[in-house]
Amino acid sequence: MSSACAALPAPERVRFASLDAAGGNGVEVEALYYRPAGAVPDGGRPAVIALHGCSGLFGTSRDTQAELPGRHRARAEGMLAAGYAVLFPDSLGSRGMKELCTTKVSERTLTAAGRRGDALGALRWLAAQPGAAPGKGVRVGPDPAARVDANRRVDAFLRDELGR
Repeated sequence: MSSACAALPAPERVRFASLDAAGGNGVEVEALYYRPAGAVPDGGRPAVIALHGCSGLFGTSRDTQAELPGRHRARAEGMLAAGYAVLFPDSLGSRGMKELCTTKVSERTLTAAGRRGDALGALRWLAAQPGAAPGKGVRVGPDPAARVDANRRVDAFLRDELGR
């Protein structure tokens, strides 16, 4: 194991409510929350909501949910080094699913709207954390087009629901 991988601190396992399209509560989403070492800077700490793709947070080749696979570890390490807290919502595992890649879009029980609800629930949870930097959140995900749509919706959510 490289020293960069060894630098990743243990995450806090958290849960938050997903928000459905009407703004109400949906399922409870499990997530891993990483915080950079050190004191919270004046003005709070920015955070990243790191969304996974159709293979799930822990990947299809893993039998364990004890640690992140390489691509997510690298993402977390980079963001932590830059001073960001990182929240990894597990949209699939929270619903008893391992992956969606092999399921036809028309047959999926978790839709894009459900994933957006998870991202909005994550944003609401992050905004309530001590030391959170209001309005300094970043959303990242696997699909550029989905990121643009999610970013627009999250910006509207920040403005309309959280007054930021």
